[in-house]
Amino acid sequence: MFCSKCGSEIKEGMQFCVNCGNPVKDDKVVPITMPRKKVKILVAGVIILALIVGGCLFGRRLLNKGYYENIAWGTSSADANSILNKKYPEAGFEISDSSTNKDKKSIFGIILDYEDMDVSATPLLTFNEDDELEEVTVYYMVDDDFDGTIIDFISDQKSMYDKKYGNAEIIDTLAYRWETSESEIIFGKYGDKMAVLMMEPRD
Repeated sequence: MFCSKCGSEIKEGMQFCVNCGNPVKDDKVVPITMPRKKVKILVAGVIILALIVGGCLFGRRLLNKGYYENIAWGTSSADANSILNKKYPEAGFEISDSSTNKDKKSIFGIILDYEDMDVSATPLLTFNEDDELEEVTVYYMVDDDFDGTIIDFISDQKSMYDKKYGNAEIIDTLAYRWETSESEIIFGKYGDKMAVLMMEPRD
């Protein structure tokens, strides 16, 4: 039995509530109900949790589109150059005319000690005639101080991409392919000390 005033449990045979002193009425059993304030707080907590989980899943979907440095396909060369120079100010990214087509632009830079791994990364971003990002190629070269071989680097990068984009399709020895909702990604060995990452939009 529970006290009709404070809700505390009352042992059988007691005539008064030990918590608040309210007299006990033997003929009534008071049902326990959760106060409205607690119900509102509980409902609000569930809604907030659902929004957080939904936001995380939506954010993960954006990150998992397979964009290089989160630069969407169709981004202008000026905007892409600004993003890259903010993230890698020492890399010296610059916009130039494409070597194969003067109507197209490209961005090139060198990131030394990429991700603090004794690896240099050389991204080349290519833009179409409308100045929209259409392709990314990144060459990675392991330095002499790198702790491991190019195969170790490829294995580590593959694991990272598998976590982001799902399990890779093996297209050749030490060459892998992923598809996202927006991108096709190929990564693999390119010589004794090099690996290459190629990204382009899906049709």
